[in-house]
Amino acid sequence: PDCKQQCNLSLKNCSHLCSATCHDSVMVKEEANSSNTPWGMKEKEKLIKKSLTCPPCQVPTTVECFGQHTSRVILCSQARPFCCGQVCSRTLKCHNHICNRSCHVVTGVSNQTDAGTECMQCEEMCTKERPLGCQHSCPLACHQDTCPPCKQRLRMRCHCNTQVIYSDCQTFTNATDEKKEKLKSCGKPCSKKLACGHLCTYVCHSGSCSSVCSCSQLVPVRCGCRRMNKELLCCEINPIKNYRIPCDELCAEIKKNRIVTSSNPLVVQSIAEESKPPADIDKSSLNNKKNRKSSSGEKPTTSNRNVSESQLSNKAILIPTIQQAKITSDKKIPLSQ
Repeated sequence: PDCKQQCNLSLKNCSHLCSATCHDSVMVKEEANSSNTPWGMKEKEKLIKKSLTCPPCQVPTTVECFGQHTSRVILCSQARPFCCGQVCSRTLKCHNHICNRSCHVVTGVSNQTDAGTECMQCEEMCTKERPLGCQHSCPLACHQDTCPPCKQRLRMRCHCNTQVIYSDCQTFTNATDEKKEKLKSCGKPCSKKLACGHLCTYVCHSGSCSSVCSCSQLVPVRCGCRRMNKELLCCEINPIKNYRIPCDELCAEIKKNRIVTSSNPLVVQSIAEESKPPADIDKSSLNNKKNRKSSSGEKPTTSNRNVSESQLSNKAILIPTIQQAKITSDKKIPLSQ
């Protein structure tokens, strides 16, 4: 009788046992050989005992896809790695992008997140956020580390809009507001004019120019009869239009002689107008303005516009007038020295 037990032989291609019924001695039909009979007649089939090979393994086995995304249950004899069709999605070496290849074999890594040698290489340019104020892109390919400092050159106008200033982008964007103010200054005197007609006393700056009350330019001033000439600070005489320095005794003597020798009433009236005392400068108001400016921390002025106190000495330049020369030549009136 036929054996009904399980084969249980170890299969060659796997570690499972053969689950088929014993097939060591099985009656099988032997194919007849028709070449040995006349007229090609076939011999009768014979049954012979024969040992059959084990059939393919029929044990269900779980198989993962190439990229270890999913798994399937397949017969052991048909178990093969397969492509699940999903995107690889492993993190590339740049740590900014992922592999977009379809499910594939990955080697050389010990986890399921990092890309292997079979994954794609990142070919993107760096897209990291730049420092505040920098509008230039990183020149490197996509990378993991910090971007290098921006070496682009910035071209901008100075505060007074007369010079072109160049600065490294990194230096300018990382600077404080006070430092940026200095970087945008060309270092030359401001070229803007004040209301008095003189140039601003500040070095290239932003915002409002210096006040007229701080103008230190020397302005020539004459007396009423225009005999004496003197230089005063613009800030001292600017509030008063047509300021005149007081005439001295010599001026008075000359005017007196002109009145005596002149019979024209218009000339006498003109001389009388010249004899009027000049408007006084309110020194206290000017001092108060200067004190307020010094306490508020006014911007530094250029050195070539500072005037020393020695330049303000009250040295009058004696210039004989045409009228004086005419009086001395025609009337020969002696003048007091």
